[in-house]
Amino acid sequence: MAKEVEFKISYNGGTAAGGRLELYDAGRSLMGLSRAIHITTHAFLNDGVVRTRGDRVHGAAIYLSGPKQGSFLETVAVAFDDDSQRKVGRSVITDAFYDFLQWTWRAASGGVVNEPETAYVRRMAERQEPILSDMSTGLESGLREFQRPLGQEQDMTISFLRPRAGEILRLDQDTLSYVTPESDEQITTDVIGNVTKYNMLRGIGRLYDDGEERTISFDLIPTLSAWEKALLTESMHERNVGNEGKIAVDVRRVFTARGLLKRYTIHAVRRLEAG
Repeated sequence: MAKEVEFKISYNGGTAAGGRLELYDAGRSLMGLSRAIHITTHAFLNDGVVRTRGDRVHGAAIYLSGPKQGSFLETVAVAFDDDSQRKVGRSVITDAFYDFLQWTWRAASGGVVNEPETAYVRRMAERQEPILSDMSTGLESGLREFQRPLGQEQDMTISFLRPRAGEILRLDQDTLSYVTPESDEQITTDVIGNVTKYNMLRGIGRLYDDGEERTISFDLIPTLSAWEKALLTESMHERNVGNEGKIAVDVRRVFTARGLLKRYTIHAVRRLEAG
């Protein structure tokens, strides 16, 4: 028997105060919500594996109920099948899903990231390579579309409401800015570092930048060659076996609207010759 985890989405302020949204913005917002919820649910049920498509989830069905009269309040229900309940734990799956959604969506929208409260989510957080970076990249476009009405009405906010617990997440102008990235016009050449994580199917990963002295997320331009992608894999492998695995990459730096460096888009990769 399916077990439903229900939460409410409340659009507040602006035209939403009168119980309505502009039709085009509302449609785009719900499409973004659908994409983000499907990506989140898939990662929740599949050990943090982030997918690019957000249309179907094996192990759960997601439903939307109509707004109640006198407000713009939508109800979303994620119905987990028996296999999913056994995997996560029937008695804890509700709390774990709320915990996972709040943890990942706060990070993806630039908020203060809470420490996971459930054992299921803590195991994901305690990995050597946590999943928050991948989730932030995967959720970016969906969350941007979901918040589309906020771009048209400055005084509007969107709240996530858990039954009997109240608001667990609020989206506003700051969170919209965070998921609306801006790129440098110029490409920065010869960034030196080594790949610490790389998902070949999605074309995303993490690079330790020697100059920045920290690890930075990256994605790839579509035209990056197979040989250059192989160098990314080689760099990660060399690092994993105890070698440096250094490479040189040309990147376009991507910032949040507030000027925070968010990730690199890699345009070229070269092997760094010894000496």
